[in-house]
Amino acid sequence: MLRVSTIFCLVILFCSCTQQQEKKSDAYYDKIYENATNITLSTGDKIKALHYLDSAYSREKNLQPYGLLKRYEFRRNYYYYSAKYDSSSMYVDSIVLLFEDEHLQQKYPREYAGTLNDLGDRYYSANNLTLAFQYYYKSRLVAEPISDSCALGNHSYHLGMVSYRQEKYSNAIDYFRQSFLENEECKNDTVPVYRGQELLDNIALCYSRLKKGDSAILYYKKTIDYINSNIKRFGKHSGNYFERAMGVVYGNMAAEYAANKKYDSAEYLLKKSIAINSRPDYENRDAQSAQIFLIRTYLEQNKLDQAMAMLDESRKNLDTLYNIDAERNWNQYMGMYYQKVHQWEKALEYHEQYIKIKDSLTAINKNLQATDVNALLKKLDDEYKLTVLKKDNQVKQLYLWITIGFSIMAITLAFVIFINYKESKKNIRKLTSLNFKVHEQKDQLEFALGELGKSNKEKDRIVRVVAHDLRNPLGGIAATIDSVMEEDDLPKYTASSLKVMKKAAVDSLGLIHELLDMGNKETAVADKEIIDLNALLKDAVSLLQFKAQEKQQTLELIPLKEKVKVSGNSEKITRVINNLITNAIKFSHLKSSIAVSLQSNDPALIIIKDNGIGIPDEIKDNIFDTLTSAKRKGTEGEKSYGLGLSICKQIVEEHKGKIWVESKGEGTTFFVSLPLSGENI
Repeated sequence: MLRVSTIFCLVILFCSCTQQQEKKSDAYYDKIYENATNITLSTGDKIKALHYLDSAYSREKNLQPYGLLKRYEFRRNYYYYSAKYDSSSMYVDSIVLLFEDEHLQQKYPREYAGTLNDLGDRYYSANNLTLAFQYYYKSRLVAEPISDSCALGNHSYHLGMVSYRQEKYSNAIDYFRQSFLENEECKNDTVPVYRGQELLDNIALCYSRLKKGDSAILYYKKTIDYINSNIKRFGKHSGNYFERAMGVVYGNMAAEYAANKKYDSAEYLLKKSIAINSRPDYENRDAQSAQIFLIRTYLEQNKLDQAMAMLDESRKNLDTLYNIDAERNWNQYMGMYYQKVHQWEKALEYHEQYIKIKDSLTAINKNLQATDVNALLKKLDDEYKLTVLKKDNQVKQLYLWITIGFSIMAITLAFVIFINYKESKKNIRKLTSLNFKVHEQKDQLEFALGELGKSNKEKDRIVRVVAHDLRNPLGGIAATIDSVMEEDDLPKYTASSLKVMKKAAVDSLGLIHELLDMGNKETAVADKEIIDLNALLKDAVSLLQFKAQEKQQTLELIPLKEKVKVSGNSEKITRVINNLITNAIKFSHLKSSIAVSLQSNDPALIIIKDNGIGIPDEIKDNIFDTLTSAKRKGTEGEKSYGLGLSICKQIVEEHKGKIWVESKGEGTTFFVSLPLSGENI
């Protein structure tokens, strides 16, 4: 026996150690990846970092999927920053194969989102913007539950860039703004700071393309302010990055001024832009674009000598650093120059070359703009929702039969409780009658009444305990049935059965709530506090909007500007308001309106008015009685137990207030008056 126990303990210890090792495995691989990255950052020796990584992994006999993932990620980055893009792309493919396992997608959503983003980058570089947008968008969907603002900002930026290249400028503005806000929340990375100026500049460019010049200039100025503030913040640590960015913004802003015939401002900014970005290791291509645009401003002003001088200088730069967009515009402006000096043959020669390059670029751009972004978004959203629904459906089918069993048990127990409660009320009436008949037996009767009081307390305790314990499972049953009924492919018989079960569960839950409320005899003064009636009414109306919407009703709150304060128990006053609004919904027709208002006189007056079926005169005097017989079904057959209004009256009177009703023919108005607290807040 001792030997068996020893073996059993060793097995448990081994399993425990194995579990602990699995828990440590991700952190272990993260540490290897971090050390290799630090080697690269501190020494700049990427090969040394790669050797360290391979050496660490060579000691691993059973490499976990996460370890393999981190190894591929490092090699992907190594080859990418070594400008070996084909090799880097190969490791992206290896990571994609790993993530064909859905379990890994769910376990490592951050890494999965990054892989989808890499695929988006691949197709973006290949000018396949349709697939690029799909992968960027899927990447964002996966990243959203992680709530990583840095990653979300990156995804929004890429979606904006695709939209911009497709000339969907309004969509691009939305994505760039979203990215800017998300990057502002990212406090652990300097990349969003550097990207912030680009996002503001991109928004300005979009407004410029949409012919909204004032908005474009506004955002160019915001970009310049943003760059200046970060130059002060980072100083020399930013290198020449912000200076190069400023040169780009000057050139873009100049184009907007030129479009509005403000040539002096445009020429001044273009010269500043060229002076900055024509230097080595700066944005030389942007300097080329600024030169080309300066040529255009000279031609538009008929400054032909300056235009030719700049055309010659621009030609030298294009021969050194080719730029097809600048080449196209250069040929266009050469043609314009020779046209202005009446050298028609040369003008024709350059115009023909301009048209040839332009047609080539137009064909490329036409393919880039082919995607309908809105249709693609809907398609991707539908695919994502379908995947989620398929997973949920497997769980819901398992819960269905469990729900049916619990609902039957809950309904049976609720019925038994109600029957026992009715029987107890009947016994109380009999004992009261007996008390009047046998008054001569005083001593015996007092003893009997004492015992009866104990019995009633025990009965109430049992009723409340059972009702309380049934409330949560019944609520869960109703919610679960609701969720299952949302499925489109449910058999008709099953859907019908679920609807019956849901109605029974909701009715039973309503009965239990009213049983609990009716038995609650604590005074409101026990939990006294200052209550803002405006806020309380607002919360109640907001909470019950969904119930009104089920009957397509309008539930309107007419609040006061000033605060109205009363003293009492917030939970109980809320119960009164909720009960009265629920009754108004129950006894009002489809698409009718219900108004909730407040008057600040002393006492404060709450008014709940509906246009429903009204209250007949013959039952109006009995509606506040406990377990009144004056109960009716709602306009859609909703049940009524005759307890709610008696509970409302009890609570209001505990707060030294009054409740009454007015109803003539159609429509009912309930009034609740409560004394003001006298506290000035």
